[in-house]
Amino acid sequence: MSHYPLEISPDVELLRDVPYGAVAGRKLLLDLALPKKRDPGAPLPSFVYMHGGAWESGSKADGVPAVCYYAAHGFAAASIDYRLSGEAQFPAALEDCKCAVRFLRAHAGEYGIDPRRIGAMGASSGGHLAAMVGLTPAGKFEGDGGWGGFSSAVCAVCDLFGVHDFLRMPAKPGQRESSAAVRFLGGTPERYIEASPLNHVHTAAPPFLFIHGDSDPVVPLQQSELMHKALKKAGARSALHVVKGAAHGSRNVITPEVREVILGFLRENIACASS
Repeated sequence: MSHYPLEISPDVELLRDVPYGAVAGRKLLLDLALPKKRDPGAPLPSFVYMHGGAWESGSKADGVPAVCYYAAHGFAAASIDYRLSGEAQFPAALEDCKCAVRFLRAHAGEYGIDPRRIGAMGASSGGHLAAMVGLTPAGKFEGDGGWGGFSSAVCAVCDLFGVHDFLRMPAKPGQRESSAAVRFLGGTPERYIEASPLNHVHTAAPPFLFIHGDSDPVVPLQQSELMHKALKKAGARSALHVVKGAAHGSRNVITPEVREVILGFLRENIACASS
């Protein structure tokens, strides 16, 4: 089956419903997957995983198979809940994602994580959020969820079929005003520009890996092509892996081959990142 295993490996410890922040009196929660065999003298590389769902649905449970898979391969990985568009519009979700990175850094000693080797990964709308975490500077879109004394910087981004330029997303006549993007962004052109990762590309961007199907009818392959080219032009490191015949969604795109591509990227750019 073209997806992550649904059963948790016996080599993985899964900590559920860990509070990582709080906004407006409500807790933000994550599920943290850790390898059971850990060397206290060798802190783990890690990443934060953002689920998809068009910014308006889904939960951290959607990312549990993925984070458990990578934990079985030596990573600490957190699948997070973040505020959906029905609760709060952009940049609330991005602020929560950055808070989760700060939380891992603040609690690195508790979980055996290397605070210098934290990445970001996401699928669909989560891919968009992961890209924004990777590209926006410290002090911007940080929010007040907690752990303000810690950095939200990440050393690598794995972006699966995310939106990168909202103004170039196709829309059928009469549908733009009722789209998920409008419910997420509020509909003003300025917000579309501000929320597009393409407009935040810079020379010092962390390494990126884009995974995208060439038959995606929801988020066209062009979205990842645009970002890949922009990052390369800026002098940043970027790789684009196109999945032939794949449509939208993890069950279409995440083949065993793609899992190996992602693992290779994580090992090279997070596990082996300069410490």
